[in-house]
Amino acid sequence: MDYIFRQHYNAVSATTPVILLAEPEPEALALYARHLTNADLLVNVCMELHQLLQQVRQVRPHLLIINPAPDITATILLLRQVLSLYPDLPIITVGAPVPDPYLDRLMAAGVALHINRSLSQPRDIAIAARQMLGLG
Repeated sequence: MDYIFRQHYNAVSATTPVILLAEPEPEALALYARHLTNADLLVNVCMELHQLLQQVRQVRPHLLIINPAPDITATILLLRQVLSLYPDLPIITVGAPVPDPYLDRLMAAGVALHINRSLSQPRDIAIAARQMLGLG
């Protein structure tokens, strides 16, 4: 899968918005990455949450898309760290329905949008990403 992203990277311009997609589920990762790359966005992936902060530093994404499961509390703490270093980084979470108290905590931590996987289609992630980046 890494090969596909590298090949796409070689085909895009230096001004293409960079997305860091943090998704531990390989099937969802591949599906979302395909929709994002088809929307003319450059996708870097992170499958391990403990590597997220390091990858944000290296990649310097224009947008972070992250699945907060399975440990929402750990994800919230991590997102606070990321935003303390990069306060202007927009964040979208995508995944299973999140209970209201946790959703409130995610939003308070700086998440701009949560996409409920059970109420959306995979292509919605690209639409949300482009809107968040001001690309319409």
